[in-house]
Amino acid sequence: MRPFGSRLAGGVAALTLALSGCSDSQAGQAVPDPSAVGSSEPGLPTRSTSSSSSPTTSSPLDDVEPCSLLPDSDRASFGLAAGERQDLGRSRGCNWLQSGVWALRIGLRASLAFKDADLRGATAHRVDIGRHEAYRVENAGGGTGGTCEVFMITSQSSFVEVTATMVTSRDTAKACEYAVSVAKIVDPKLP
Repeated sequence: MRPFGSRLAGGVAALTLALSGCSDSQAGQAVPDPSAVGSSEPGLPTRSTSSSSSPTTSSPLDDVEPCSLLPDSDRASFGLAAGERQDLGRSRGCNWLQSGVWALRIGLRASLAFKDADLRGATAHRVDIGRHEAYRVENAGGGTGGTCEVFMITSQSSFVEVTATMVTSRDTAKACEYAVSVAKIVDPKLP
């Protein structure tokens, strides 16, 4: 049963990224990357894997481990299985799953300003989660329901995204309840 849950969590995470539609554009002057060699995911450029491809600027999220942001005691209170690290594009992240009920992803965007994120037509609504400026987005990309994201701004060029996706229902209100609750746990752990 574990392998199926792992595949389901990975699939839900990929769906979450597709629904969130965050673009990889950054503020500043665009400069073509001569090492770009195609795309591993639609819309996401692939860079050279040489050791010189690490970012030249630091981010407050550089030293944050995404799976550490939801402690086991909190994870258990939501009925979630242990988290699995999964990076999607330039989003370092961690996925959790309550089999048959809901999935959670916490993604770290260390080099993208929230103002530059592509919300795919969705409207961001301000939400109070603690000390970070935060926005709630429902069903980005015109989804059929059951997905809610909370974006917490950590700097002018970085944010953390908490995405809750209902697995077997389209209950967006419940997804938002989960996303906001998790965001309130994560908020004090962020720089």
